[in-house]
Amino acid sequence: MTDFSGRVSRRIGKNWRTNFFASYTMNGSNGISSLGRSINYFSGGVGVSRQIVHNLSFDARYWYSHEDRSTTIVPLGFLADHNRVTIGLSYSFSHRLGS
Repeated sequence: MTDFSGRVSRRIGKNWRTNFFASYTMNGSNGISSLGRSINYFSGGVGVSRQIVHNLSFDARYWYSHEDRSTTIVPLGFLADHNRVTIGLSYSFSHRLGS
């Protein structure tokens, strides 16, 4: 499997951050698996996050995922062409181990 991915992030104002991301995956050498099937995936999207208070942040992401296949062996129920959205809250903390 070969995977190429990238992400660009930028702070907007004091508490906001935006990012753009993309990924391309081939399931075998030169996109051909050991069974002669080729399934390649592309996804790309955008996300925003905002720090609400110290250690607590909100984030939302949208991305599109596309599957490209060169054989009809894969059942249609496994195709990954989707629009996806996630919304979340994150809380993070750190504590020193030991003394």
